[in-house]
Amino acid sequence: MAEVALNDAPADGISSIRFAPAGPSQDLLVAASWDSNVHIYDTARNVKKASWAHKAPVLDATFVSPDVVASGGLDHEVKLYDIATGVTTKLGKHDAPVRTVDYSSTYSLLLSGSWDKTCNAWDTRAPGEPVYSIVLPDKVYSSSLSGGHLVVVATAGRQIQMHDLRKVSAKADDSLLYARESSLKHQTRIVRSFVDGAGFILGSIEGRCGVEWVEPADNAKKYAFKCHRFKMPSGEDRIFPVNALAFHPVFGTFVTGGGDGTVYSWDYKGKKRLAIIRGEAETSVASLSFNWDGTQLATAVSYTWEQGDREHPADSIYLKKITDDLVRVKG
Repeated sequence: MAEVALNDAPADGISSIRFAPAGPSQDLLVAASWDSNVHIYDTARNVKKASWAHKAPVLDATFVSPDVVASGGLDHEVKLYDIATGVTTKLGKHDAPVRTVDYSSTYSLLLSGSWDKTCNAWDTRAPGEPVYSIVLPDKVYSSSLSGGHLVVVATAGRQIQMHDLRKVSAKADDSLLYARESSLKHQTRIVRSFVDGAGFILGSIEGRCGVEWVEPADNAKKYAFKCHRFKMPSGEDRIFPVNALAFHPVFGTFVTGGGDGTVYSWDYKGKKRLAIIRGEAETSVASLSFNWDGTQLATAVSYTWEQGDREHPADSIYLKKITDDLVRVKG
């Protein structure tokens, strides 16, 4: 089925997109942008519902509740925006840009990962100081929350850590489950947890994905595979970074988006590609998000500068209806 472009797309690069969870606002989509704004779209009516500004480009945004969105960016600030009232609140601040924001509804905590080498936990009802801060080995590049209590953080230096929020105290960080080097040889671009929380997928700048499990007993199942690569007539591989990952909420399969503009769906258990959801295009896929029941996939098409300064199409967000045959394991 054809993609449908959302009206009034951000004016500059799109950092991330996320659908709202199931509920009264489940048709809303939030987009963080290098135009220094966060944008909310009503995808059912294809209209922009709201926008609010940071002092610098925004790197990530997520839903805290049906009416509240959290965001962070290069101004070092973590902000909350109330969609119903239009009020913006500064929740807190890091010592460096905020790269990721994730919300745990289980513990009512917002997690913000920063280039200041920390992941802070905030009580959204009490702006000011974080509830606690997890010290990390390097700058945060990506993070993912699963099961409400497990957070996987990918940092510079190809380091991966997993923390259990149930074991964090304000006095000491006892939450570390493990810390290890990525199984991939080059810089991590994104990490996303399995739907069941048993493991995670890493995407890197080398056009590879790494599939890893949480339990040490499952380490033997760890593997990596190539994607977003093309064989040139000369025989050389043309390699694009894996910029985006998203898990299907029903079937547990996942999609990848790359600098080549393509989107593929994968069965990580069967170790095979399921379908080509989006063919090669002129510019990059920057972010992906399934809606609450997996019937729609939002794709942020936005140049991610892997080929340097060059002409590229305008930034866009596309919606695509997802049928079961694209994401369900055959047989």
